[in-house]
Amino acid sequence: MNTIYKIFLIMVVSVFISSCSSSEEVIQTAIAQTQKAEIKPIQSTVFLTSTPTIITSTPTIIITSTPIQTFTPIYTPSITLTNTITNTPTKTQIPTITPTNTVTPSLTPTADIFLHLSLAEFLQKYNSLSDLQKKEFVPSLPGKKVQWTGVVLEVYDDGQILISIPGTLASSVSLKGVPIEVSKTVNKKSSISFTATIQSVVDFLGLHIYLVDGKIIK
Repeated sequence: MNTIYKIFLIMVVSVFISSCSSSEEVIQTAIAQTQKAEIKPIQSTVFLTSTPTIITSTPTIIITSTPIQTFTPIYTPSITLTNTITNTPTKTQIPTITPTNTVTPSLTPTADIFLHLSLAEFLQKYNSLSDLQKKEFVPSLPGKKVQWTGVVLEVYDDGQILISIPGTLASSVSLKGVPIEVSKTVNKKSSISFTATIQSVVDFLGLHIYLVDGKIIK
């Protein structure tokens, strides 16, 4: 503090000297007085003025994000396949008209399917024909129905009955189609009457007539 005071006095004196036009004595007198003066400490009060500093704080917003787990359900659609078959006709069927044949009945009499001859009569007629006539007569016989009577020569395991032709040694009639149960009741050398259909006639080492659909009537 003394140093500050001395500096202050020197400044005052300098101002004083510059303002006055006095002589050197005045200056010496002033210096002498200055030296005689007691230097007293001056209590100086220092006022500290403080300028308030306004501290403005900008609030910092800290956003803390907590992830939220969101579960999105996955929907799996159920696909049902249905087979639909559509039949689309590609062709249009046009009905075809077929003319109907009208059959006009003829006045020609139907051929007689029955051979109205006994077995003996048949043999007699056959023997009376020439070879040329036989070639025409024999092909007309198949399909003819007969009713004959003859003597049994043999009955075979399959039910076939062999019948003799009267007045001959090697000729015979083969009767087929008789039920086996009926054939079992037929005895050899017995006379039977029957109906049948002529299948074929063979003239070889005797006359052989083959009959089918046989039926014993007595």
